[in-house]
Amino acid sequence: MNVAIQIILFFALAAEGALTRLAYAGLNKVRSKSKSKALSVATDVLTVLAGAGAMFLTCFLLAGSVRVFYAVFFLGGAVIAHFLLPAGTREKK
Repeated sequence: MNVAIQIILFFALAAEGALTRLAYAGLNKVRSKSKSKALSVATDVLTVLAGAGAMFLTCFLLAGSVRVFYAVFFLGGAVIAHFLLPAGTREKK
């Protein structure tokens, strides 16, 4: 795998992580209107499965394998998006 593909993979995984975090923030707005625990669990699980599926698909298409540091790129994108979100859209604890 050459350097160009690795750079593309890095940015693709970071973007997918950020999009997963933004999707989670959007689903939190929907969840806040409903008090159902089943909906809460379903949206959490489906968000995780969609994000992980996109990450695995990207890794297999571009790199041919999944490695631990690819997951770090994905999670890094999610963390960056989390801190870029306005404080009002984050979860209140």
